[in-house]
Amino acid sequence: MLRLALMALAAALASTAQAAPLQCPHGLVSEGDSDLQVVHQCGEPAQKQILPAAILRDHQANDHAVTVERWVYGPSNGLYQRLRFIDGHLAQISSGKE
Repeated sequence: MLRLALMALAAALASTAQAAPLQCPHGLVSEGDSDLQVVHQCGEPAQKQILPAAILRDHQANDHAVTVERWVYGPSNGLYQRLRFIDGHLAQISSGKE
């Protein structure tokens, strides 16, 4: 019974945990920071991919569409840092070897 309670607690904590901040040459960046803050702290990324908001047939942006950007920094110590922005705000930080 205790084991089940501990597993449930661990799962709840994992689902509410926020990604760790990213250490950059000029400071830390965290989820919620603007793209301008990230460039100021980290510099320009090695790679940048922009997925613009969906455009309707009449050349108007969909009211619920967002612009998504994917930035890559690195490698640093063999790891790449991947940042995902939604409408100019850092939404996700992840790292990996490729």
